[in-house]
Amino acid sequence: PVEVCIPYHKARKGDAAVRRFDGRFWTTLPTLTRRGSEKHSCRPVGCPARLACCSVSQFSWFVAISRPFLDSCSVSPDWALLVSQSDPGIKLTFPPECTTETRTVTMQVLQVALSEVQEPTGDPHASASPMLCLSQTPSMHFLQPIRVQIPLPPGVTERRL
Repeated sequence: PVEVCIPYHKARKGDAAVRRFDGRFWTTLPTLTRRGSEKHSCRPVGCPARLACCSVSQFSWFVAISRPFLDSCSVSPDWALLVSQSDPGIKLTFPPECTTETRTVTMQVLQVALSEVQEPTGDPHASASPMLCLSQTPSMHFLQPIRVQIPLPPGVTERRL
């Protein structure tokens, strides 16, 4: 095996993974993260770079991606609560009897930079809440509404909604 290590910039709250392209598909490889040595730093002050590393048996295309934390929970017919580890103000509440079968719900939270909202809208006062990506297995409709709680964007109050 050959160890592949790729420098990456850490998301404010998240982890990193190495992905490999085999010519048709991208797959996520088991990844360990660590600091490189100061001697081989690519930064001017000599601070060691963050490295995403994996072991492979053949060469291919590789990329290190920085991604939000993945939170998940098992939702049973009783009830469940899923709270984001990156932003505890983001919560999913699953009421009793919202499902007949146990399922796994997964949530990723991505903080949205002000520039990513203000530039396309042309509004220097625009802001956005964090963006959520929700998924479940198996994929089926819930029997009751699920409560999704997201904090208000910076600078927005209940009076300005």
